[in-house]
Amino acid sequence: MSLEISARHIHLSEADFTKLFGDQQITKRNDLSQKGEFAANQTVEVVGPDNRFKKVRVLGPFRAKSQLELSKTDCFTLGIDAPILLSGDGGGTHIKIVGPRDSFIKKIAMVALRHIHLSTNSAKKHNFKNGDKMSVTIPGLRATIYKDVVIRVEDNFVDSLHLDTDEANASDARNGMVVTLAKD
Repeated sequence: MSLEISARHIHLSEADFTKLFGDQQITKRNDLSQKGEFAANQTVEVVGPDNRFKKVRVLGPFRAKSQLELSKTDCFTLGIDAPILLSGDGGGTHIKIVGPRDSFIKKIAMVALRHIHLSTNSAKKHNFKNGDKMSVTIPGLRATIYKDVVIRVEDNFVDSLHLDTDEANASDARNGMVVTLAKD
């Protein structure tokens, strides 16, 4: 299985995008590995009590609920204590998001729980189901075993492990590395 490192980014609902960007249309900068997912040309500013990040990439397509995904280091820098949650589940801590047209403060800042994307075919082949947990071994001089990695299954998923930048840096991992999976 291939590793993908996920840097800070934001998923927006269509309503929140319109509030931040007005009449602009979301435009694709480049495709991501998961089918239909893309990095948009648009970016936002994220403002916390202690600091701010300019040019945080918007990812598309639109989601039902907005969500800002950060690393724990990002949270320390911003001065917030964001919870570790499964991406897409909603929730988080309050944060200010600034676009070219307007801004808002919402409870959307979170640290994504490490997870594995599996296609339905791969999950069936290996007898996994959505929500199962696995251990993942990152090879190398700083070999690391991550336990309780949540499996997410969908028909169109491309098989991959997603770690945030803190987890990847701790194990000296790189995008595209081949990792080993084992049932917990």
